[in-house]
Amino acid sequence: MRKVAYLGLDAHSRQCLLGGMNAKGTFLFSQRFRTSESDLISKVVAVRVRRKVLALEESPLAAWIGGLLRAYVDELIICDPRQNALISRCARKNDAIDAHNLCRLLRLGELKSVYRPEEDHGAIFKSVVQQYLDLRDQQTALKLKIEWKYRGAGVVEVDGKRVYGAGHRSAFLGNCHAKPRERRWCAFMPYWSVWSRHNNKPTNKCCSWGSGT
Repeated sequence: MRKVAYLGLDAHSRQCLLGGMNAKGTFLFSQRFRTSESDLISKVVAVRVRRKVLALEESPLAAWIGGLLRAYVDELIICDPRQNALISRCARKNDAIDAHNLCRLLRLGELKSVYRPEEDHGAIFKSVVQQYLDLRDQQTALKLKIEWKYRGAGVVEVDGKRVYGAGHRSAFLGNCHAKPRERRWCAFMPYWSVWSRHNNKPTNKCCSWGSGT
């Protein structure tokens, strides 16, 4: 029985490819199989060595696969794909070559792992932080759209927070010169409606915009 195997898993939504390399750098095998819990476990368990080291790149599947296979290997690394220049910049690009290069980088100790909490509360905290960052980015994009709409209507002074608030809405809309007032309400309504939902404010105020309130 071999002492150690360096395993590289190239994971995709429908199929995975598992490659293996020994301590001397000899590429031993590569096998393709469907992405399922039973196939992932069976393919890793079938590798008969004393010590298994498995690497896969960070992806939407990484958390699930890592949690699934952690008990069947001695060491599991989820690595940052942005750091893997040998894979991302390789002139020859396919799953088999990616798995081979992943095994090689793993054996050489050149993979940079990303933080993946093993406990549930750590995973939940990370998920909450990611959700917060997503909402922050969405809100920033929404603010930029509102400013862009105003500037497109000839209102160039849109700096500060007043442009997003209901208290100064009529003043800003009154300075628009590009379209008649009735059409301006329709143009701005989708953005104000979404902005109100982001800030937990009722959206039925949109109905009174046409009257200048």
